[in-house]
Amino acid sequence: MDIFTQWFVDAVISVLALAGYITYYNQLLNGDHPYSRIRIDVMIIGVAVGLQLAQWIDPPRMKVYENLQVLVLAFPLLGTDMDRGHLLVRGAGLILFSTLNHATLSWWQFALGMSGQILVIFVMQRYYNTLREHFSLNTLLMCALVSGYWIPRVEFDWPTRIGLILTYLLISSVNFWYWKALRVVDQRYSKLAHQVNFDPLTNAASFALFRQNADRAFTHARKLHQPLVVMMLDIDYFKRINDHYGHPVGDAVLIACLHRLESVLKPHGARIYRTGGEEFTVLLPHLEIAEAENLAIACRQAMRKTPLSVGELQIDVTISMGMADMLAEDPDFDALYARCDADLYRSKARGRDTLTVNGRTLWRHDRLTVSHFFVEYTQSVMTMRDRQPVYAALSARYWVEQAQAWQVADQWHMAIAEALRFLQAASVRTQLRQVALNVTAEQFGDPRLLPQLVAWLAQAPSVDRIQLVVTQTPSVALVAANAERFAQQHIDLALHPTANTEWLGCLPFLSTLIVDMQHDRSDAQQAIADAAKTAGLSLCAYGVETDGLAMQARVLGATSGSGAYFSKPILPQVVARTNRDQVEA
Repeated sequence: MDIFTQWFVDAVISVLALAGYITYYNQLLNGDHPYSRIRIDVMIIGVAVGLQLAQWIDPPRMKVYENLQVLVLAFPLLGTDMDRGHLLVRGAGLILFSTLNHATLSWWQFALGMSGQILVIFVMQRYYNTLREHFSLNTLLMCALVSGYWIPRVEFDWPTRIGLILTYLLISSVNFWYWKALRVVDQRYSKLAHQVNFDPLTNAASFALFRQNADRAFTHARKLHQPLVVMMLDIDYFKRINDHYGHPVGDAVLIACLHRLESVLKPHGARIYRTGGEEFTVLLPHLEIAEAENLAIACRQAMRKTPLSVGELQIDVTISMGMADMLAEDPDFDALYARCDADLYRSKARGRDTLTVNGRTLWRHDRLTVSHFFVEYTQSVMTMRDRQPVYAALSARYWVEQAQAWQVADQWHMAIAEALRFLQAASVRTQLRQVALNVTAEQFGDPRLLPQLVAWLAQAPSVDRIQLVVTQTPSVALVAANAERFAQQHIDLALHPTANTEWLGCLPFLSTLIVDMQHDRSDAQQAIADAAKTAGLSLCAYGVETDGLAMQARVLGATSGSGAYFSKPILPQVVARTNRDQVEA
């Protein structure tokens, strides 16, 4: 093999070997291991030691190994992970191995080589960001480094030393562009990962990242027998803020609210995830439930302290919170998450601006109260396609004095006898022969319900059929036991699922699933829609107030719905805020 062929083979092998080294370095650099920088330093020194051994084992290729050794030690000095500590380790490594390989030189030759390398290391440390990105400056610096290494080596003739310098620069140039291409790919990946893992509006961590970190935190806590607390927060009456001030102001309120919560949570190392429209979730590993409760109290106080400033507006905002800690019987994170979600909805049902911890609600008498009137009225369930009435149903709203608007009630039930009286009058007025009646799980389990409905049907000639809408998930056994008896009396069963997953077992006994466009989270809406489609059930959308919500309901596959989108009820007008009894119909 002639000299040129041998040089070409050695250069190609060196380029490929260094490319593999750079690739692994990049993987360690971008990994999430807590000691990734230390692992990189160990790898650098380890590879340099290996190349030193190779010089002693294979003397004919000593110069090839030395060139590679200088590259291996030099290029990490331009890494994005550099700080003074790692500069010291890597710079010392380069000088140490250079000293070892220059041991046969005279003192002035050694001093010349070392002073050049120390100067180059200083320049690298000071300008590494610029040198890493500019090929010409990088090549000039590498030329200075390798010249200081090979020129004092008088045991080689000048053609050999110049050839080694040029070979080094060739390998360095090829790997400069390779490393730059890797960084471009990493930047694109990081940008895509940020888009997936962070909410574009608030820059809070996304639901996708929450699920990933939540499962990991649960597994870690269970394995090490450590506590894990989940806290969910929901901005009270956020839809009214959007409707009253507009969506741009609503977006600004979301961001301002997040920043205020972060000011409380970040000092404790807690990250906030945006898991719904106006809903946030916080994972609190290593905290006992009492400590987490104090943190939640601090969050509430921070929100109540002063109004949020949005431009020239000052908007009072409160939050409802649910909190649960991991129990030994929790099979997975979903069980813990479901309990926390149920506690959040307990806080909302019990007046908002409060905290429910493992089913216990705080501050029932120590919260910012909102004066309101309550009104009940009938509203038809209509087909989504052509808005034809199907059922006569009941609904309710309450007046929110702070927002000067009627709020759709999310937790509302009327006594059965009173509801039936309303429905009979509605069926006569609308000439609809089918009515929908909402009942709680407790009312559904009452053995007196079926005889009461049968007796009412016999006395209401204008009604042929009842759709019984269960708004809280009963046990599967209860639904299975009652379904056939209800069906025999022309009573269909519909269900609005709650947070737990037990409702999936009820699907074979139902005719319809209900999705609430106002109060169900988007992931819950999609789960209900998917279950209806899989089981071949009708999907009915409640709370369809706007064109946008109607479009969402159609996308979910709803065939019927109710709300102001179909027909706006004529509601009382409040004429005096100071006297709650002055209402004009």
